[in-house]
Amino acid sequence: MGRANESFNDEESAVQSGTSIASSTSSYHLKQTDTFDVPDGGVLAWFHCFSAFLLFFSGWGIINSYGVYQTFYEQKVLSHISVSNVAWIGSLQAFLSVLLGVVAGPMYDHGFIRTLSATGTALLVSGLFLTSFAREYWHFMVAQGLMVGVGGGLLFLPGLLALSKYFRVRLALAQGIATSGGSLGGVIYPIVFSQLQPRLGFEWTTRVIALLAASTLSVPVTCLRMRTPTGTTERHRMVDLSAWRELPYSLFALAIFFGFVGFYVPFCYIQEFSTSKSIMNDDLVFYLLPILNAGAICGRIMLNVFADYLGPLNTLLPCTCISAALVLVWIFLRTLPGIISFCVLYGFFSGPLISLTPQIVANFCPDSTAIGTRTGMLFLSMAFGYLIGNPVAGVVLRAGWAPLQVFCAGTMFSSAAVMLVVKTRLRKPE
Repeated sequence: MGRANESFNDEESAVQSGTSIASSTSSYHLKQTDTFDVPDGGVLAWFHCFSAFLLFFSGWGIINSYGVYQTFYEQKVLSHISVSNVAWIGSLQAFLSVLLGVVAGPMYDHGFIRTLSATGTALLVSGLFLTSFAREYWHFMVAQGLMVGVGGGLLFLPGLLALSKYFRVRLALAQGIATSGGSLGGVIYPIVFSQLQPRLGFEWTTRVIALLAASTLSVPVTCLRMRTPTGTTERHRMVDLSAWRELPYSLFALAIFFGFVGFYVPFCYIQEFSTSKSIMNDDLVFYLLPILNAGAICGRIMLNVFADYLGPLNTLLPCTCISAALVLVWIFLRTLPGIISFCVLYGFFSGPLISLTPQIVANFCPDSTAIGTRTGMLFLSMAFGYLIGNPVAGVVLRAGWAPLQVFCAGTMFSSAAVMLVVKTRLRKPE
């Protein structure tokens, strides 16, 4: 087995005693059940990496751009609605985009990758077009929160999990490149919105974004293919409840929940913070979200390269701690250089929380043909973290900015603490 799959076992196994990673219920060596060779490169493999990149560019890129919509809604069309309620639109969108992994994962295992990508594209683009006609709060909840969220959820896993059939040693790098598409989309789409909205208005700007999403998603919808072992006819369960009885898997799910409660708070509130503290004016504050996502592009590629050698959990744990520490530093920032530096660094170190999670789950999975199911199940905890994080932060904000920032940092530190328990648990031999 290549280095990418061995690195997790190398970092977590009790190598000296020759024992396997264990818990009271099962072994966590990834059992390779595939009956075909993984090419680990080549034109077809890298083309699928590019297709996955495009899925993330418009799928997660639009979701990563919600902060620019939130600021606009608070100032314009939904100014009569509380900040916390406006945040529910983005939280529902992100919640559904992750929750649908519970459905998308098993469907991927059963080979429905093109159905997922085509349906997800149709829902996401239609939701954006309907958002351009929205006038009432519930219109935005249905079109942008519900439809775009469900569409993004069906797009999230297909490209990412398909890469495990094309890469082994370079899997973390390929997944890092693919997920960086979401960050690049989070750079491009907010700039498109901030530049076109004053000229074309909200309605036509949102339609332009919908057309851009449709054009970029047409490539993976047309070209993405499922690479399966020859002659594979086994049908997989939609839910693998035995995974929740495995302590490392359950603890890691808890860590992901805590992490995603706080992860998106800076993305959602950094613009409002900067304007309220008179650090930036309204014309420039829209660029903070692209800066955050630009940092995430570098983080998801560079840190995923390190993960191929250090192991994904060994990489994610310190990155989560650094992200939490940066949020505490955010409390004291009152200058433009300080805010920009925070955005770059937080984007860089928090990015692997998304890009490395599937690989860690894969190493918990005793059967590689059920990776989609187990990844989708773990996304339940990620989804609920997304759902409550920003609205709760909006309520905490009533007490001031410092409580919000402490809340965000506390959840990130809690995530790192549980990851440390997972790491410690995995070191214990049977």
